[in-house]
Amino acid sequence: MRYPASEKLEIIRLVEQSHLPAKQTLDRLGIARRTFYRWYDRYCDGGPEALPSCPPAAAGGQDGSLSVGDLR
Repeated sequence: MRYPASEKLEIIRLVEQSHLPAKQTLDRLGIARRTFYRWYDRYCDGGPEALPSCPPAAAGGQDGSLSVGDLR
């Protein structure tokens, strides 16, 4: 599944703010650690603008909204 830059940024913020270890948070969100850390490295190097986006249709047609409640 491809994620738009806005969702990547939201996932990064969820992982940073979670009380759970990153691995457990990512497992609950269904995001591979390798994928997340590739995004995170780009984000750390260049900020939100460094996160490549994808066309909305490639995101699977879901609304993609995430919340801290998804981690429980």
